[in-house]
Amino acid sequence: MMFSATRTNVSAEKILVNTSFDGEKGGFTPKKQQNVVVKRGSLHPACKSQQVFSTDKEVYSAFELPNQIVFFAWNGFSRITDGKEEKIGSLQFTRPVYLHCQKQNALILSQKGEYTAMYTEEGVSTICNVGMESLALCKERVVGVADNKVYFSDVDDFSSWNEITLPEKVCAVTQLQEDVLLFGKDVLRLNFGKDVADTTVETVCRNVGIPFAQTLCAVGNSVVYLTANGLMKFKNSSVTKLAEAFADNAEAQATVFGGKYVVCCNTEEQKGVLLETDCETGQSVVIGKADFVTANGDRLLFGMDGKVCTFGEEKADAFWQSYPQSFGNAAAKKHLRKLTVDAVGSVEVRLIGEIDKKVFRMQCKNPQTVHLQGTFHKLTLEILTFGNAVVHSVGVLAEIFRLGEV
Repeated sequence: MMFSATRTNVSAEKILVNTSFDGEKGGFTPKKQQNVVVKRGSLHPACKSQQVFSTDKEVYSAFELPNQIVFFAWNGFSRITDGKEEKIGSLQFTRPVYLHCQKQNALILSQKGEYTAMYTEEGVSTICNVGMESLALCKERVVGVADNKVYFSDVDDFSSWNEITLPEKVCAVTQLQEDVLLFGKDVLRLNFGKDVADTTVETVCRNVGIPFAQTLCAVGNSVVYLTANGLMKFKNSSVTKLAEAFADNAEAQATVFGGKYVVCCNTEEQKGVLLETDCETGQSVVIGKADFVTANGDRLLFGMDGKVCTFGEEKADAFWQSYPQSFGNAAAKKHLRKLTVDAVGSVEVRLIGEIDKKVFRMQCKNPQTVHLQGTFHKLTLEILTFGNAVVHSVGVLAEIFRLGEV
């Protein structure tokens, strides 16, 4: 199902414009419109969060493993299994650096500046006396960085470690396709040899902006990360800026979910927000509030004030979005008058202006009309359907004034 958009010509001093999105015709007409479908399971503001568990402790982070959730608090770390909470060992982790090794079903945890440990169902044990700033699983080795050194385990043996001193400080590591990349002021490539003596490091790109370590993620064929100067993307040995700096985000944390870059950070307007970011355009959408975010498998975990949440099952099955419509002269002021929705089932319609956003959630059997108030210059229309809902048409009635009357 797609929608077509039409509008009248602007010629009178004061006219009424009806922009109708018709679900029967298919195809967008003007060319400035496009169809965007969000598949079930993708994140979107339509997603409703639901609580996974809560505790009276301050939760620094949480991670989901098969049949259990591990979380970290001021008094150590614990796991939730079948709804029961159990403390694990005595090691302390505050906002730990973590890495899930699926083959071993192990969680590698590092307390920055102190130690690195491995957690399995049998318990937790220290595997390295160095606390890493960043961890990655690269070519069946665990690789970590701290200051001007890179540490890496033997293949499939996380108890035996090697180290190389680098010519400069690095703060983050990731694997991008076949390359093991180290990020600091520059991007370095780590080339494993048969042994440590044969392992080399080479410079790939200079002056890329120092990442906030826990925001660096490989997304498709690129690496995305936050710096003090903005949101950056490394691709094809060069760096581009996707967005300007959000705020002070040295403690920000990011993950990849559904092919999108999801970051828990501060913005200029508020602290502790969860942003879903398009890695092509750099555009971000606020999808929640959180102190941390992690992802593993089909669920995203995020938390705040002792509550650990995920997104529930009520997610949009489909999502259509128009480009901003000016309805004639872009500088003219328009007054909203009426919204008409002809649909069957659960539908959400959003009218988004430069400042204001109006959201209407409807359970439709027959055409419904809502009287509106508000002004705009350009308007974006979003339509979301839930379950087996069918949208026949959505009409927006707006009154347009001549420029002299604005």
